[in-house]
Amino acid sequence: MGHFLADFALRQRALLLAPLALVPVLRAPPLFAAAPSAAEGAIEYVAPQGCGSRAEVLTKFAELLGRPAAEIPPIEARIVALPRATHYVLTYEATFQGARAERTLELESCAAVVEAAALLLAISFDPSLKATLDPIEASSPAPRATEGAPAAAPEPAAPAPAAPAAAASATAASTAAPAEPRPQYGQRLSGFVGAALSASSSLTPTVALGGGASLGARIGILTLGIKSLIEATPARAHPSANVDVGGLLWRNRAWAGAVFPLGPLRLGPYLGLGVEVLQVSASGLSSGSSGSGSSPFLSACAGALAFWHLGPHWALELGVGLTVPFERPAFLVNGLPNPVHRPAAVSAEATFGVVWSFGSQ
Repeated sequence: MGHFLADFALRQRALLLAPLALVPVLRAPPLFAAAPSAAEGAIEYVAPQGCGSRAEVLTKFAELLGRPAAEIPPIEARIVALPRATHYVLTYEATFQGARAERTLELESCAAVVEAAALLLAISFDPSLKATLDPIEASSPAPRATEGAPAAAPEPAAPAPAAPAAAASATAASTAAPAEPRPQYGQRLSGFVGAALSASSSLTPTVALGGGASLGARIGILTLGIKSLIEATPARAHPSANVDVGGLLWRNRAWAGAVFPLGPLRLGPYLGLGVEVLQVSASGLSSGSSGSGSSPFLSACAGALAFWHLGPHWALELGVGLTVPFERPAFLVNGLPNPVHRPAAVSAEATFGVVWSFGSQ
């Protein structure tokens, strides 16, 4: 009987202590932590509005590799797309398993920017995909690429001898000096139209204000255009007589310049020739007499132009310069010995407006 009671007591104690034995197992940390995915890596994507997002690039990236984003090892990459008047410049910099890759491409559209960004990321993992990028590079007018040979991503079933080859590839890539991306100047032809406000200082009796329209074309950095403006001045009293003098100026110009990309800004000088038609009117304050006359004359101009791009097609335009008339007609009023107006030898001018580009975008 005593042996039965002792055995019964031991069984009861074992039943009471069994749940406590599971506590360390339930609270033990996992033996294998989940590896960070490519989506959790340091991938930076900077592009104009409407040219895709980081999430879209990562989605296409995972589709190209044929595996979920959570299963892709992390990568450090910076992808920047900058708009130009007729295209986009994509700069890609990435580091994966010690290998650094750099590439600069010119692309025609926002869709091509997103596709190329995803392909470049995929090539960093699987260099065999580089042939997929060839059609995109072929459509680019002047691509320039510098890329260190990236190491292939390790496969789960890869044999052990593959590791030395990947290490050698990474060593060769790390010793290659990275080339600094340079601006790309495409040779594509595009056109533009614009509207602007304008002002000139000394061709009319006082400062003239007005506006007009322009039409032009770009071939690479070369810019050609024509512009037509109408400016007017309020009547003012002539200092030597009781006469009010006002002016109306019609300006027609052809010009050529070179504009160089600096991020979203294009800046450069211009030269031009123009035909000015100046009309001056005078009215007498005491005698009630009035009259007007007009005279055309040729002029030359020089200055600087700046275009601030708001997107693939739209840009703000600012121009400043000087105009030199080849002749300076004098305007006379009957009864007055001296001219009431004569254009100055040099006149300052400025324009500010908006430009819309079309053609090879």
